Amino acid sequence: MIWNVPFERPAPELIEALQGLPSAAVYDALMLCGVRRSFATGVLPMTPGHSMVGPAVTLRYLPTREDLLPADEEERVTWADFQALEFARPGDVVVFDVGGFMRAAVLGDVFATRLRAQGALGAVIDGCIRDLKEIRETGLGVYARGCHAGPVTVEVMPAALNVPAQCGGVTVMPGDLALADEDGVVFIPRALAARVAEHAREKEMLEGFIRRQLLAHPEMPAGAIYPVRDKTREAYRKSQGLA
Repeated sequence: MIWNVPFERPAPELIEALQGLPSAAVYDALMLCGVRRSFATGVLPMTPGHSMVGPAVTLRYLPTREDLLPADEEERVTWADFQALEFARPGDVVVFDVGGFMRAAVLGDVFATRLRAQGALGAVIDGCIRDLKEIRETGLGVYARGCHAGPVTVEVMPAALNVPAQCGGVTVMPGDLALADEDGVVFIPRALAARVAEHAREKEMLEGFIRRQLLAHPEMPAGAIYPVRDKTREAYRKSQGLA
């Protein structure tokens, strides 16, 4: 397995194909493609009303070891988290692999403001944030396990930028697609993104048809049309004049 893959942002058409798709439909599409672990368990929306899809800039943390801490503030600003702020570009999503650690915050108002100034869409954090009110005011989409007032390097330290990471029990490679909505965050392997978008779009159209049918025909039991099977697809095709 090759881990040191250069970071590459996807073509705009790929982002557009995924735009607006719900995380649940994308999760189901990934299952069809053979990927079983894609949903970041326990990572919740902290900025209600946001949805986003963009390439994952990965930032990995390790438990703090005192002899490895920076000698002064000048050295501190050369570490991976500060590098991530400057690496981020419009449309990026920074993924913080904190290993689920909950006793310190790795994102606050200053970092969130810088990411937004760089044009980043959001941050997905397998750990905690602080300054929630100010973060919400930035307009950055943020997903995390919770909030904690503790500063970062007391408990964890930023170790590496754009390396293989994990978030909510999902392996994330730099440049994978992070898609998030009010349900949570799904990570899409870049090589599968086009297929996933196609499957998820079809699922959304079919389920929209099912919902309309159930509302139009209250006498119809749900099992007559759902789960989706051949007769459901045939009815949908007829409704679209495709049969």
